[in-house]
Amino acid sequence: MTGDKNTYTIELLIDYALGLTTAEGTKRVNEILATDEEAQAHLHTIKEMLASGMEPEELIEMIQPKAEVSKEVKKSSPSWIWAAAGIAVFLVAGYLLFALQPNFDDMMAEAVSEKYPAAVVRGEEDAKAHEAYAQGNYELARTLFQSSTSENPEDRFYSALSAMYNSQYAEAFNEFGDLAYEDHAYKRASYWYGSICAIEIDSCVHAQNYLAYLARNQGYKNDEARALYKALSYEPCTQKDEGDKN
Repeated sequence: MTGDKNTYTIELLIDYALGLTTAEGTKRVNEILATDEEAQAHLHTIKEMLASGMEPEELIEMIQPKAEVSKEVKKSSPSWIWAAAGIAVFLVAGYLLFALQPNFDDMMAEAVSEKYPAAVVRGEEDAKAHEAYAQGNYELARTLFQSSTSENPEDRFYSALSAMYNSQYAEAFNEFGDLAYEDHAYKRASYWYGSICAIEIDSCVHAQNYLAYLARNQGYKNDEARALYKALSYEPCTQKDEGDKN
């Protein structure tokens, strides 16, 4: 582990979530979390996964940043091995990217165009907004939902959906993110659509964390989340996230 106070490992975040860090380690993580959105997203996923019964070793394997490679291992290995390994990884990654790209595009096209069923509206409150959503008038639905004072998770969820179907991905992502942290009937759907919006705004760390949650827990979109998570691992936007860190 490097001594740079601005870097961290998944192991450190796991220890932090389990209350196993030293006083110095806890202070360091708190400083990182104060400004690093990626670390915040990783920690949220770690807590969710630990609560579901996942072992720390499984967590490390699932979300360990690909860019983290031990400098000590690099120094101790012959240079020709690393050169050969680099060429092999490049060739394999190139092949997989070419093979999986169409599959990823198909899955994303289906996810974005898939319309979540209209809610059953009871009473007059926000009935017009839900009616507009059911009729596919997402611009009007979004306007009506935003003018409402309702804090009902159902209304907030359909408001976020309306924004997503209007291609307002950043706004929808923020709203799905808030809903994902709460307990209600739309929690898992918020993870799914939040991940789709995250991909659309090139926030692949958040997308992978959301998809990992759905892939780990049986239920809504379990298989789709697992497949999209794997395909996303070879996407250019993943490389973009890694480039942003450097």
